[in-house]
Amino acid sequence: MDIVKTCDYRLKTNVLPLSDQLAKVVALRPVSYTHIWDNNSHTGFLAHELQAQFPECVMGSKDEMGLFGSAKYQSVGVGLSLIAGMVAATKELNDKVIALTTAHNDLKTAHDALRTEFNWHKTHTVALAHPLL
Repeated sequence: MDIVKTCDYRLKTNVLPLSDQLAKVVALRPVSYTHIWDNNSHTGFLAHELQAQFPECVMGSKDEMGLFGSAKYQSVGVGLSLIAGMVAATKELNDKVIALTTAHNDLKTAHDALRTEFNWHKTHTVALAHPLL
């Protein structure tokens, strides 16, 4: 949950690319809210909802109680795991856009070829139907 974190590759093992992050990001529910402590408007997430997708970003448990029945509030750190998930999801979206663009271009090319062939047949069909033209 640290904002500053040592990220040097020499300190890491079992480095694997993130996958299937888009579903996790889509499941998030960004909200605006008024905080009861300062009565100011903020944007963010509800900790327990964020915890369902990115548990490493949230400390505490939903509705946790401390000693003598006092509330133990959850806290959220905008950690690198959340940012990494967002970047991975963005890359997944980019891959989908590229695939859709390629499919669109292929369909457009096929459409153009069919249009050309249709126009050729239309021209020659008229000529065969009216040999004096």
